[in-house]
Amino acid sequence: MPVTKPLVAVQDLNLTVWQQPGHSTIEAEEVYAGSYRKVGDSAAGWVTVSFGDLFSGEARKVLVRVLLPAVHNEHRVAVLLARCSYRVRGETFYCPRDHRMRCFMRRARSASPGAMNAEVEQELERIIYVDKIDEAIATGDYDSAHRKLGEHQKVLEARPPNRMIRRLWEELAEAPPQPQDLGSALRHPAVVQGVARPPARRALRPRRACAGAGGRTGRDEEETTGGGGTDVGGLGLWGGSRECRSSGWWAWATVILCTVLAIAVILAGAAVFAVYTLFKPKMPYLAVSDARLGLLQYDQGGTIQSLQMSITIRAENNNSRADATFSRVDLALGFHGVDVALLRAEPFVVARESSLPLRYNVVSVGRTLDAEGMQAMDAALKASVVPFDLLGKARTRWKVGVFVRLRYWTRIWCRLRLFFPGNGTVVPTDRDRCRSR
Repeated sequence: MPVTKPLVAVQDLNLTVWQQPGHSTIEAEEVYAGSYRKVGDSAAGWVTVSFGDLFSGEARKVLVRVLLPAVHNEHRVAVLLARCSYRVRGETFYCPRDHRMRCFMRRARSASPGAMNAEVEQELERIIYVDKIDEAIATGDYDSAHRKLGEHQKVLEARPPNRMIRRLWEELAEAPPQPQDLGSALRHPAVVQGVARPPARRALRPRRACAGAGGRTGRDEEETTGGGGTDVGGLGLWGGSRECRSSGWWAWATVILCTVLAIAVILAGAAVFAVYTLFKPKMPYLAVSDARLGLLQYDQGGTIQSLQMSITIRAENNNSRADATFSRVDLALGFHGVDVALLRAEPFVVARESSLPLRYNVVSVGRTLDAEGMQAMDAALKASVVPFDLLGKARTRWKVGVFVRLRYWTRIWCRLRLFFPGNGTVVPTDRDRCRSR
């Protein structure tokens, strides 16, 4: 299967770092850039690393070891200067464009034990691994490379390594690749969209084939990778272990379980949609259909001596296929925070697509108002409109289909203004809006 090469983003990418005289010192051999070409002058304190072309989605990493002089007081200072240059369509650009980027740090009299960045620590570990591979290349002894990498097993267990080192260890455990391939891979890493890949090279290595059914043994094959290093499936080192793994029973069980769950979710959704389409459930509710204030005797001491009022509340059930049950109907009629009457009802059933009126004849005596309530009552009587608050709740229950039973609390809170002195009727807009939700 052909692999599409990534596009070249910039050409001739160079990174130059400078020391800060009096605050830091760098040397060319202390700038770690893998196999990328670098030039520098340790006396002048600068190093330039040439990366060549940079592909889309790639990142380059450089590790610079800086020697810092001792300080006697804590302060913030620039310890490193850096600048990049690159070409796009033959034109040279600089970043930053007009100056050198400064890398600041907080200097103290002593370093903190845990001050090293985790990513920097991983890069240092990778450099150690590269050195071990170089030793194996020099001796030409793969067993020596395997043994030297084995000495760092405790590091792998104590701290999670980067993805490239972990894959190297898996490759070593599987089959002995060529030491020069491993050294080149670790020495010249590139990161493309979070996946480590080697540079362009042509390598030949054996790969074990799968054993067929009936106990047939596999045979060694030869495979070739090349052309830009983007074929991450060609080498087991970069694409994970090349050993063919058979699916265990747990894998099949997981697939079956996920399939059953997916089917169950689809069936449940289809059932809910079908029930809703067929029954079109609607929540039952309470609504005020009429209210009338017949008598209100109020003295200047703030006491409602006598109140007579009739109010009709309608229980509505608009479901076409189910009866609705109302229970625990508990309503209160009040004026300015003082309850003048409690309205209750025993559980009852409202047939489908019908309503049931609840008629209450309220008689209340001896309710005393506070100072604010007295002022509100005086103002209401002068305006010939007396407001009462109706609030409360009721429990509703009805069935949708054969198995689904729905239970909801329906709550009401509204203000009823009645013309008094006058005919005592309720304001029509208040009556129409007064229903439970």
